[in-house]
Amino acid sequence: MPRSAAAQVAEPAPAAPSAPPAPKAQHTVVVVADVLADETQNARLRAQAYETARRYGLESLPGADAMEAARGIDALEGGKVTADRALLERLRVTLGATVLVRVSQDSERDGKLVVRVTAVREGGGESQVVEAPSADLGTAVASLVDRVLATLMGTTPKGAAPPVTPKQPGEDSAPPPVILLTPGVTREQQGPSAVAAGKAWSARGGVRVSYEVRALGTLLYQPEVVVTGTNPATGASDRDTTEQFGIGGGVGVRASIMFLSLPDPAMSSGSTWFAFRLGAGLDGSVLYTRPPDGFHYTGVNAEQREINRDDQVWFYPTGSLQLGLHLAIGELLSPTIWRGVVLGVAYSPAVIWSLQIGESSFDTEFNHAGFELTLDIASLEARSGITHEPQIRLFAFVLPRIRDELPWLASLGIGAAWY
Repeated sequence: MPRSAAAQVAEPAPAAPSAPPAPKAQHTVVVVADVLADETQNARLRAQAYETARRYGLESLPGADAMEAARGIDALEGGKVTADRALLERLRVTLGATVLVRVSQDSERDGKLVVRVTAVREGGGESQVVEAPSADLGTAVASLVDRVLATLMGTTPKGAAPPVTPKQPGEDSAPPPVILLTPGVTREQQGPSAVAAGKAWSARGGVRVSYEVRALGTLLYQPEVVVTGTNPATGASDRDTTEQFGIGGGVGVRASIMFLSLPDPAMSSGSTWFAFRLGAGLDGSVLYTRPPDGFHYTGVNAEQREINRDDQVWFYPTGSLQLGLHLAIGELLSPTIWRGVVLGVAYSPAVIWSLQIGESSFDTEFNHAGFELTLDIASLEARSGITHEPQIRLFAFVLPRIRDELPWLASLGIGAAWY
């Protein structure tokens, strides 16, 4: 007999199935190896490296595409994943792996390959080099991966060591692999991990005092200087305009407060960074100039005239302020060394004093339209004990002619800036 609708509604719903338990979090590893020309052999190297990594509790990361991830963060060199430790740390973070192992070829000599194994994890990195015959490379690489992971992880491996491939009957016994330091580079020069380097750059940057000394050449240009005189033949007043030039040189100093946003090797390639500057400066230049000094009349009725020029020497001190922005373009040569150029532009209003040599009083003017351009050839290092380093600075400091009584003043030169 069919049940009523009320009975059907009152019937309790079946219990929902219980949710499956959340999967246990695993420590994962990605191995990148392209030492040999044959991809099948490279796959065997990776398999041996993964087998070794399992002894340290590391499982392969499913679906990891190291090449595509490296392409996205500009970590390819010659079409292959870089061996640079800073970029490998960034690649590891991109892939989401606990550990990244990079097996790369350093060189080949006398029928042997020199192979580097670099492993990075959060807070550390380790790199070692092995030399072995190409025919016996798998065993050598697995052994070196074992050494590198033991140092990096700081734990004792579990389980038996990876098996050694037995020799075929009649096959010559190859010499054992030789563990090397990086050829020509000490272990200290290999630098810290990207994470440690990032902390060093953070300490090296931020707010700091900067100072500068400079030698400068100064140009003066006044486009419209009024010249007056009286014609001796007619008694008429004559008036004209002419240009005035001056040239000289001097020295200057700058003191600034700078904010440097320096590169973090774990988060960027270090190609660019920026800085702000708030400072003050004092320059002094001595200029030789020939201002107009009336007319010289010639001809029977003094109908021809030429402008007379006087020889004068002037002292031009300037006191200026700088509010500037700097953009650095370069690269990290290692996790702790950056080299490149630093472009700067600053608004730089100035007080201009002028004194003709032989006189006793200064004239004072204010120019609110000054600006300064700088180009630093820079090398910065992030390590303990370094707070300021001298950089070569090329500059142009320009005070435009904003009023008729003011000339153009431009100082160009070279100096050293510490920051």
